[in-house]
Amino acid sequence: MNLNIKAVILAFVLLVFTYKYYVRTPGSFMSILAVFAVGAIALAIFVSYFFGIKLIAYFINNGFIYPKLIFNILWPFIVLTFVTWIIYGFIYIKPFGLNSDFIALTTTFIFKNALFIAICSILIGITLSFPPLTDKTASEMLMKKNILYLVGISSAFLFSIVIFYLVNKINQTSSIANYTTYQKLDDLNNEGTYTVQKFIVPSENNFVGEPYVLPNKNELIIISDYGGNNRSKPIQKIYRIDTNGKIIAELEATVVEGGKFFPLICKNGILTDYDGKQLISWIFDGNKEKQPANSFRVNSDWKIDSLKQDTKALKLVHFLKTGAFHCNNIDEVKYNGNNYYELSYGSQNLKFRIDSIYTQDEGSTHCEEKKVELYNPPGFNFGLIRFNEHEYYIIKPKN
Repeated sequence: MNLNIKAVILAFVLLVFTYKYYVRTPGSFMSILAVFAVGAIALAIFVSYFFGIKLIAYFINNGFIYPKLIFNILWPFIVLTFVTWIIYGFIYIKPFGLNSDFIALTTTFIFKNALFIAICSILIGITLSFPPLTDKTASEMLMKKNILYLVGISSAFLFSIVIFYLVNKINQTSSIANYTTYQKLDDLNNEGTYTVQKFIVPSENNFVGEPYVLPNKNELIIISDYGGNNRSKPIQKIYRIDTNGKIIAELEATVVEGGKFFPLICKNGILTDYDGKQLISWIFDGNKEKQPANSFRVNSDWKIDSLKQDTKALKLVHFLKTGAFHCNNIDEVKYNGNNYYELSYGSQNLKFRIDSIYTQDEGSTHCEEKKVELYNPPGFNFGLIRFNEHEYYIIKPKN
């Protein structure tokens, strides 16, 4: 069969195989513009395959490749794998902190891209070997040279893996082996004599404020809000908690909002709206009724205090860098990573970690740090962890 015909048929087969391997999902739909775009790309790939096959045939015919099936397979496989790996490495391998990240990228390349190249190389080798492209008897010296070159390229491939690893590996202040026992917060639900579990989780994109103490009632108040730049943030819900960590009452903002009374806000424990003409005393006495501000009476035993963080019992012990990270608003941030904490509570030393401590909105270069705050209300039989101002975890003795 004419070489050009062989190359056209094989290029078409490889193009279909490439499409099935990388692109098409069964049952998927493409728009007209997508069809034209894919068509142009397909044509470029087909032409590349055609001339690539012709080039390999040229090397076989002119005595550069030893004319045996195994060499006709190994040459395109090893060369293309090496070149593709270099391109893949520059595009996908970024600075990393965990060896598992590099291993995952490397194994993805081997089991996805290298496997694809291997199948294509087998098809090319078989097509160009049967029937043979040349009747010339190759010398043993050519075979030895081919083996030497193939070993050299394979060694260069392995060496490049090591280079990518060394260049992108982030230096750590201490070994990750020292912190393998640290669990995620959600997994700290059965630690020694205490339980750690989610306590208050507001609706998505809402926030929870710092806890307040009602000293004359031995109750805790936690307010979830809608966020915003106002000092008095619109309230979503209020929680009343007893000394044993049980939510004993809740007030939804929608229950008292209505008409011009909107949104619900809190000022020194008194609920009102931005106009401030009507007030609600629910936090202190459970009364949901609105009262005119000019006749509202504040009882002497209505006291509310902000609960301060316990910064001594919660310690950040390690920051594990996992990758390069850029923040326009925090100059000192060069890497993202995991924070490792130790929390002393009663007789326990709880160890946990927070992964990917810096977050970034899509399309933005501004980032925020996930905050972890500990509160130990005096006289209460539990502790609270406020995570990233979005949810609370409760620490309390097992029953």
